[in-house]
Amino acid sequence: MKTILGRTTIQGRLRVAMGALVAGLAICLATPAHAITMGINLAFNPLNHTFASGYYNSTTMGNYLTEIRNAHMKWVRVWACDGLDGLTFDGSGNCTGINGTLISNVQNFVWQANNKGITVEFVFLNSSDIKNHPNLVENTSNMNALINKGLVPLGKAIQGYTAQIDLVNEGDYTVGVVGWGYLRNFLGASKSALVAGGVNRWVTMSVGYYTALTSANVGNLGFDFYEYHMYNDQGWCPIGGSFLGKPVELNEFGAATPGEGWNHNSYSFNQTLLNNYMNNAKNAGYAVVAPWCYINDGDYQLRGNALMSNISSWALSVNGS
Repeated sequence: MKTILGRTTIQGRLRVAMGALVAGLAICLATPAHAITMGINLAFNPLNHTFASGYYNSTTMGNYLTEIRNAHMKWVRVWACDGLDGLTFDGSGNCTGINGTLISNVQNFVWQANNKGITVEFVFLNSSDIKNHPNLVENTSNMNALINKGLVPLGKAIQGYTAQIDLVNEGDYTVGVVGWGYLRNFLGASKSALVAGGVNRWVTMSVGYYTALTSANVGNLGFDFYEYHMYNDQGWCPIGGSFLGKPVELNEFGAATPGEGWNHNSYSFNQTLLNNYMNNAKNAGYAVVAPWCYINDGDYQLRGNALMSNISSWALSVNGS
């Protein structure tokens, strides 16, 4: 099963679970603890069309943000151009621009979020976008056009807000198609172009499997923080709170497989898993921790799940009111 909803493949998750068993119920690698922010993945509404004309509803999204803030969370993750939504291309595969309505909707969302005290992480692309269109990173002209006509305008649109950018959701899952060399070229060029364009928001690329978080893979790209996602049944966190001198964020977590998502396991199991993740994340000293996800995932959807009361309690304890 391929990654679609920001989660690892079932095989990947089983490998994670086996790794956790081998290591025992280990606490995350020791690093100096610091303040942690708890948030949640929204993450799309609907998939591939969150901010598209005819789909985005300011009132609906504002209501979700109010619910999230009432649950004491101060951070949210949302996908912006997954499925190449809002991006236009010519016959040669060069991006020619990004839809103005999508930009306006992105700004409306981050404005509403910031007014409620919520920081936003915008995901530019999903890994499947690059796997389905490898020319976007393998062809230099296509890559530069995507960065300069798509990414940089998006970055400029959120420059005045409290926000950060994940260039590719679980980008490590593209390397079977494009390889780390092409992917690193894209990531480094993206960060450089954003800086040159006057965008100084935090930037990274999330990884779906923690072993991809190495210096050879993601180091020396100018990233401001590092992000990984974790799905296992023990709440195991194998990465410390600092990597290459930068903060680490755990911006997706849940049970090992979709069949064990929050809506399939017992309340007792979910409580224990949540507590293990949160205690381990606190001990590691992560900058941000966020479960998957609030809406639009029948396996993991937390909106309406009894576990939201526990999430709210955890958020109150780490974020304050």
